[in-house]
Amino acid sequence: MMMECIARGFISASRSDSGDMRKNKQIALQRKLVAVAVAACFAGRFSYANPVGPTVVSGKATISSQGNVLSVINTPGAIINWQQFSIGAAETTRFIQQSAASTVLNRVTGVDPSVILGTLQSNGRVFLINPNGMFFGANARVDVAGLVASTLNITNEDFLAGRMRFAADRAFAAPVINQGNITAAPGGRVMLIGSAVDNQGVINAPGGEIVLAAGKSVRVAEEGAPRLQVEIAAPEDRPLNLSEVAYGSRGIYAGLVRNSGVITANAVVQTADGRIVLKSSGDVATVAGSS
Repeated sequence: MMMECIARGFISASRSDSGDMRKNKQIALQRKLVAVAVAACFAGRFSYANPVGPTVVSGKATISSQGNVLSVINTPGAIINWQQFSIGAAETTRFIQQSAASTVLNRVTGVDPSVILGTLQSNGRVFLINPNGMFFGANARVDVAGLVASTLNITNEDFLAGRMRFAADRAFAAPVINQGNITAAPGGRVMLIGSAVDNQGVINAPGGEIVLAAGKSVRVAEEGAPRLQVEIAAPEDRPLNLSEVAYGSRGIYAGLVRNSGVITANAVVQTADGRIVLKSSGDVATVAGSS
């Protein structure tokens, strides 16, 4: 029942976006969406462990496992490629960093989506990039200084330079689904980015910023800027709907974004080339079931 609901919801949204969408593109998108929906629905029936197959490609990282806890001690700006990045229900993955301003980029190079059912912790900021899709289960707990969970890619060069530019490096990136509890440190930022974003859980960033963005490319203003700015370019065959973006205090939507909580924007701008710029500031929180 749950799989049917999630899969049908995403597919119907993708079909309604453009009547002249080419059939092969539509099928490819639907397959990606259904694949993550299936992983989401059957997550509790399969055994997931902590991330496996690490390769440090920039900076330094010491990775150790003790019991059900995987610990990563990394230098600021470290980049780690993983064959698979999931966290089981009884598992904890912990990134120990130099400070709250430190970042670590985790990129999945395998073919599986990331299924987060357990706990992700860090005193710094964590990037997780997986074009195959991401699912945070209902019992998932994320407690970090900041989180970027994206199925759109960010290059190593942009990451190291602090440029928040994301783009699909294949025909279709997969969706991001959150049913869990994601908390950033005071003043931190939480970003969920993908071809589609479905937030059914709780996201809290006290005094910080929350970004839910769906499109073929996303650019976010530097952290610490006076006001949050997000630029989103929609796929050619799935134009953004400005009326949905400017939905007011009950939510901000772009592309295939679904949020059951509350986000407040104080400005919405559509540029001549069709890009949507969202601006917001102050405390932002999305809570499942809010109205």
